[in-house]
Amino acid sequence: MALTQKEISHNCYKRRKDNGLCPRCGKPLDRIGHYCTNCLKKSNEYSREVREWCKQNGICPECKKNKLFGDEHICPECLARKAMYRANNPISDEKQKQYNERFKKQQRALYQQRKEQGICTRCGKRPAAKPKAKCAVCLKKNAQAHKKQYYDKIDIKEYRKANNLCYHCGNPIDRETGQLCQSCWDKFRENGLKSPHDNTYWRQDNNIVFKWNRGAKNEHK
Repeated sequence: MALTQKEISHNCYKRRKDNGLCPRCGKPLDRIGHYCTNCLKKSNEYSREVREWCKQNGICPECKKNKLFGDEHICPECLARKAMYRANNPISDEKQKQYNERFKKQQRALYQQRKEQGICTRCGKRPAAKPKAKCAVCLKKNAQAHKKQYYDKIDIKEYRKANNLCYHCGNPIDRETGQLCQSCWDKFRENGLKSPHDNTYWRQDNNIVFKWNRGAKNEHK
């Protein structure tokens, strides 16, 4: 009985792999992994092109069949299939740690390789903007991200002050004056009477009581 094309391809793949050859081109492996460096590069480029095409056309990059809606990155069917697989094949903490360590090692090696080649250590597509390790495009993206993060960050102290919230715990202030709620004020007052020099919050909120406490101590001397 004649073999099908699928069976022939599978046998060829297995034979090359068992003999330490690249299963795609049949040449000797020059790296640790399934494919040689050249075939791995071609495979990665093809995968990126397919994912980019799917992204531009609103198609799920996993199954490459279903349409995406809204902010979806993969279709509900693929998402459910992944969730079911994770539920049926849980990863132990030790296994997860091994995966993380292997990923970090790969990223460090990739970073060093790109840096030695003089290309961007982030995208790996464009030459690095000397003396930086990243290209001008990625440097601009980083600057925009850091700028956005800086301006979007909320000053918690100013926020609580503007919204009449307790300076310490963030609960609504239930006192007529001051920047502390009654609970925090009582707690800091008790601590302040015991050791007033160690309690900055209470001293700032009620300096009158602190002065009274200091004056009372002077009278007993």
